[in-house]
Amino acid sequence: MMTRIAKLREFPITWKCNFSPIALKVLEENISRSMDCTIEFNGVVGFEVKEGICQHKVDIAKRTCSCRVWQLRGIPCAHDVTALYFKKFSLYDYIDSCYSKETYLRIYANVIEPLTSMEMWPVSTLLSHQKS
Repeated sequence: MMTRIAKLREFPITWKCNFSPIALKVLEENISRSMDCTIEFNGVVGFEVKEGICQHKVDIAKRTCSCRVWQLRGIPCAHDVTALYFKKFSLYDYIDSCYSKETYLRIYANVIEPLTSMEMWPVSTLLSHQKS
């Protein structure tokens, strides 16, 4: 476990930006899907985004989409991407902080201390007291 946690702590060095590669891959897929979407804006905060025969309601201020993917994953879905592009907002501002490098590093900040082998552990007297 010590070695595994140490390797995981080094993993963010390979990241190209502040978010995990997995989150960015999901976002890229959603950007591709957003190209097939059309959008209507109510002029305030609401968007109606159509993808094929499905129509979804997006609210950027509440970070919600009626498909619920944004709420569940914390990464803008294709419908949200369409709305965010329409408003010329940065997609990265709408990825949940759980995918950030800072959060990742906090998760693996603690270390497991090395242990000696069992042969070097002190002998317990607990069992001898139970037999009496």
